[in-house]
Amino acid sequence: MATLMTMGGAENQWAKLLPEVQRLLNNSETKVTGKTPFEMLHGYRPRFLQSALRVLSATEDNWTPPAELQARVRENMELISGRRKAAYDSHRHDNTHYAVGEVVVMRRDPNSTGESTKLQDKYRGSLVVTEVLSSDVYRVAELDASKKSRLATTAHVSQLKSWRLPVDDDAEGELEEPERGQSETEDQNPADPQIPEVPETVGRRSQRVMRRPDWLRDYSCKVIENLYYHYYYVVPLYCYCGYY
Repeated sequence: MATLMTMGGAENQWAKLLPEVQRLLNNSETKVTGKTPFEMLHGYRPRFLQSALRVLSATEDNWTPPAELQARVRENMELISGRRKAAYDSHRHDNTHYAVGEVVVMRRDPNSTGESTKLQDKYRGSLVVTEVLSSDVYRVAELDASKKSRLATTAHVSQLKSWRLPVDDDAEGELEEPERGQSETEDQNPADPQIPEVPETVGRRSQRVMRRPDWLRDYSCKVIENLYYHYYYVVPLYCYCGYY
């Protein structure tokens, strides 16, 4: 239908264009096979009305048995199929399986309270796997059986995660062996560090440094500098003394 729309013509004459559309579709290369349907069936590509343009074409004009072409196309299709499967599997979860009795946690939906849900718990647990169902689905229940209302539900493997004990960072650094090359005497009697003497500084009164403004940095004219100095320093001094 899209090919008919691009070919133009009167709206009531679309049936006359069907043979041309069929010819174009049968002689168009596909991305997977790299061949045209006509070439795979007959072993060659037709000439049609190209006349002298056929000489400039880079397409080979040899006849190949259709069975040989179909074997090549089958190999290309298997190769492309393997590439697409690898690309699809790279974005999916790992092949993870859980056994009955294994402790897991389950992803939970955030509770909408009108505020940010960033600090809410992302997983619910601890849960234990009670049954393995088909299609990577597991039946889980709460590990604490003392509760009156014990949670029991089913979850997909993508929603589960193995439960592990938290690692205490302080316990790892308690037992550390001393580095090689350090004697026990050095540890018992450490040398007193020499504290450098800090010279005494004499307090001085800060002095104001006159700097040109930013709009005068690109100019080196003495007249402008004199006017700036006269306006900001001399005139206020005269006003203070009562000359103006």
